[in-house]
Amino acid sequence: MAKLGIVEEEADETQFWLDLVIDRGLADTDRAKRLREEARQLVAIVVSSIRTARRTPRSIPHSTFRIPHSI
Repeated sequence: MAKLGIVEEEADETQFWLDLVIDRGLADTDRAKRLREEARQLVAIVVSSIRTARRTPRSIPHSTFRIPHSI
């Protein structure tokens, strides 16, 4: 879940920088707005995932590999 928090922070920071780029007219405004919207959607998805992860009880992960029993 910590990695999801990092993703949220990075996408949120990306929104900030894209807002700055748009406000200063440093790039194609339409493209920067589309990228900002995509970053906003990523933040929403990740926040939703974090909330779900916090609600869901943790279970012990099971390996997909079978350990053979001794004969």
